[in-house]
Amino acid sequence: MTRDTQREPLHFAALRHDADELMWARRGRVELGTGAGRPSLHAGHLAWIPAGTVHAATVSAGGDLVCALLDPVLRPAGDRWREPRVLGADPLAGELLLWLHTDRPAADRVAGRTLLGRLLLVAEERGCALQLPLDRRARTVADAIRRNPADRRSVEEWAAHVRTSPRTLNRIFASETGLSLGRWRTRARVDHAVDLLAAGRSVDAVAAGVGYATTSAFIEVFHGIRGETPAVYRRRVGGNRR
Repeated sequence: MTRDTQREPLHFAALRHDADELMWARRGRVELGTGAGRPSLHAGHLAWIPAGTVHAATVSAGGDLVCALLDPVLRPAGDRWREPRVLGADPLAGELLLWLHTDRPAADRVAGRTLLGRLLLVAEERGCALQLPLDRRARTVADAIRRNPADRRSVEEWAAHVRTSPRTLNRIFASETGLSLGRWRTRARVDHAVDLLAAGRSVDAVAAGVGYATTSAFIEVFHGIRGETPAVYRRRVGGNRR
């Protein structure tokens, strides 16, 4: 078990383990790179990484990442666990990971691992984890949007910036991320907003900071993607602590 709480971004270079790995983004965002894609996980996501999978990870500033290395013989049954997965983290699963991170009697650790395995069996896959494109042109656009989510350049302007056509740029985003550029930017804005809210920024300030002209428009989009309002999320993750 490891836990990394970061004030500044932290990058883990590509590596592989002989053990299965379970990553929990307790707070902030984790960008994960595997052969299956490059999902950007946010608070409440679990990443399942089977033994032997080459992977890299970057934890955002203010992030809190908890990892467990598990003997493959303890792996839940089924083909589902042979490939990397992004899962929703049941609150109890997160608490169990924190509990297992501390010294516990051997019998208690076995009981905790058993319950964690049962929770994994019923965990829902989260396709909402934002995928990062691999194509150089699309990645240039994606990186620019993530650096400044308030950038309001149109698809046409982005396409001109990377010397391609709007149709080609949208096609690349759709094939490599499952989303058009416009929808990908919306998701990227919400992911960035999650970090700002967790850091204690007000809803109005976050709305402006990620490019929305009105707070009401931001609230509607955030709720549609996250299933809760920005204010509720901020309270839930402790963003009102400052």
